[in-house]
Amino acid sequence: MEKISYRLVYNRKNSLNDKGMALIQVEAYYKKRKIYFSTHIYVTPEQWDKKQQLIICHPHSEVLNRMLDEFILSLQWKELECWKQGKVISLELLKQPSQRQRNGGENLFVQISRNWVEQSNRKESTKNNLYSTLSLLQEFSPDVSISDISYTYLKGFFLYFSQKLIWIIP
Repeated sequence: MEKISYRLVYNRKNSLNDKGMALIQVEAYYKKRKIYFSTHIYVTPEQWDKKQQLIICHPHSEVLNRMLDEFILSLQWKELECWKQGKVISLELLKQPSQRQRNGGENLFVQISRNWVEQSNRKESTKNNLYSTLSLLQEFSPDVSISDISYTYLKGFFLYFSQKLIWIIP
């Protein structure tokens, strides 16, 4: 039984952004082929330990390293689910959307949240803010469910949102 190998790759394209940071990606290797997944986590070269593949010297290094571990675990889980369903394993399977994503684009959590916003008595401006947050949440993690939302998840979303905000506001 052949298995997909995963590893973290920092600054694969050898270029830093305007803030002197580079992306951490997950490399999936199978049958002499590789694909890369963005973790949406950026750090400076001084904050990355290449040998240990860990974020160091960062105020949130513990949380970020846990997020990286969870990202790889989610890919491994998807691979395991494919094995259990008797599917032929390929890197393309990892790229395919989950069942929740195939059922109409939005997952149940986002659908329920949007319905709640629509039916609420809130001002239009508040509703617009809530819709914007839900869109960012969908972009950050298209497959999020209620059970996924934890302190670690929220910290990751906050970091993602903060980085996105930096690019929006000059």
